[in-house]
Amino acid sequence: MNSPFEIRELFHLFVLRGLSSRLAARPYAVKGGICLRFFHRSPRLSEDMDLDIDNRLPVKTLQNNVDS
Repeated sequence: MNSPFEIRELFHLFVLRGLSSRLAARPYAVKGGICLRFFHRSPRLSEDMDLDIDNRLPVKTLQNNVDS
């Protein structure tokens, strides 16, 4: 059985995977604990996901991409 942490981590991975395909032509950055954990193999645990996304992307477009 998966722990609550493992489930949260899988959720973060699925969201990042989906966003990466939808935002491929736009600059964005993964920051904070998620970046350290997934890209630098840090033992740090993260509860949330910090992203910087091109500020020319309308908020409604980003909301629709996340909801999709």
